[in-house]
Amino acid sequence: MKKFEFIASKGDLQNQITKNCTFLSYNDIKTIFRKKDVLINGLRTKQTVFLSGNEIVTIYYQEKKTPNVPIIYEDDNILIVNKPVNMECTICDKVYLNSPCLEDVFAPYFCVHRLDMNTSGLIIMAKNEKVKQEFITLFKENSVHKNYTAICYGNFTTKQNTLISYAKKVKGTTKIYSQKQPNSVQIKTYYEVMSTNNNLSLVSIKLFTGYTHQIRAHLSSIGCFVLGDDKYGKKDINNIYKTHRQQLCATSLSFSIKQQSFLSYLNNKSFSISPPFTLSQFTN
Repeated sequence: MKKFEFIASKGDLQNQITKNCTFLSYNDIKTIFRKKDVLINGLRTKQTVFLSGNEIVTIYYQEKKTPNVPIIYEDDNILIVNKPVNMECTICDKVYLNSPCLEDVFAPYFCVHRLDMNTSGLIIMAKNEKVKQEFITLFKENSVHKNYTAICYGNFTTKQNTLISYAKKVKGTTKIYSQKQPNSVQIKTYYEVMSTNNNLSLVSIKLFTGYTHQIRAHLSSIGCFVLGDDKYGKKDINNIYKTHRQQLCATSLSFSIKQQSFLSYLNNKSFSISPPFTLSQFTN
């Protein structure tokens, strides 16, 4: 158990704990009250009370373990890590303030690109602001090449293809169009079917553009959605396969950086991992 103390201001005890203990969630605070792990001037209480001010409030809480995130590569400028599922990349993406993201785990480093919370795989992190700004330029120049692996449900009409469409956000969802629409942007996605078993396929995917939910929305638009994806797929199919997390992983990174960039040394390097899923686990 961890101990934390603060001198209270005038006001409700629970509000004082919320203000002074930002590392605790609402449910954490309910738990410490239930377990009588809140003390006012040394006396335990299981309920919130009104404080007159200057009381010493002591709480005991269970410290959360920091998630283990594998480091794939590190040098003076960057980290490349293997983000697990159920974790956000950046602090500004966090839905739950007490749920650690990559930028919490590897503070003070910055994620230079993102994956959806339930997509696993390789993420580049910059060790300082200079590197972060350089990667903004590199992504604009398409100098960072990302490949993904997915299990998809549906019948691909061709073993490999480059999909070119138009995308725009509509009420929090990426919509795909065959023709340019107002406020839409062109997106380009390459896929190759590696193996197939019944209606499921193991697919390698390369992005030529980067748009929110591009892979999930683009493949779904041709009737082949990422298994486990309830947003762009079909919940009834995902129920059959007992998965509601998209089976999608960023599995490789490579670079084609201009020589004048101080990061051009990365051109000699490529990084790859195996996805945390196999086709056989859903087809046996």
